[in-house]
Amino acid sequence: SNFHIDFIYAMSNLRSENYVLEQMDWINIKLKAGRIVPALSTTTSVIAALQTIELTKLLLNKETETMRNAFLNLAIPYLALAEPAPPEKVSLREGLQVTLWDIWEEQLSSSSTLKDLLDGLEKKYKLKPRDVIQKKKPIFIHGMNSREDQAKILNSNLKQLMNIEEKEGELTVTFVSNETGKALSGVP
Repeated sequence: SNFHIDFIYAMSNLRSENYVLEQMDWINIKLKAGRIVPALSTTTSVIAALQTIELTKLLLNKETETMRNAFLNLAIPYLALAEPAPPEKVSLREGLQVTLWDIWEEQLSSSSTLKDLLDGLEKKYKLKPRDVIQKKKPIFIHGMNSREDQAKILNSNLKQLMNIEEKEGELTVTFVSNETGKALSGVP
């Protein structure tokens, strides 16, 4: 009935062998494993409670100032609550600042092309779009294809390029500065 302890015993001693650590005997492993389970369940319960409190504040549309970050260490015991700092702002160009949490949304028709999207982004944000990626799949990579292939991709229907049937899709677009031509980091 203690086959799980046998497994933990074997794996931990293999790890000890690999990292040139002192190996442990079976009973010490059983005792340590027996203390970990209650500690994990207690910590998980406290974290779930703290998350529930913060989620309730969010659902009640409370001000950001009421939200709290929690720093917890049950071994000491220690719990500290702090007001979260605002996200860092990155200046992409004069008059355009973004944070890590910003999302840019564009409304397009079902017949829109990739070129329509890129032209709209360039006009709206005054930044030059370069590469377009859907999850891990590159849709358009500037400089990878010949000019004819680029034109073909740019004039393709966006929904077909993304291979979606839904009304919404998510893309990551990289940008370069219109003034310097350098790649910008921090773009939503």
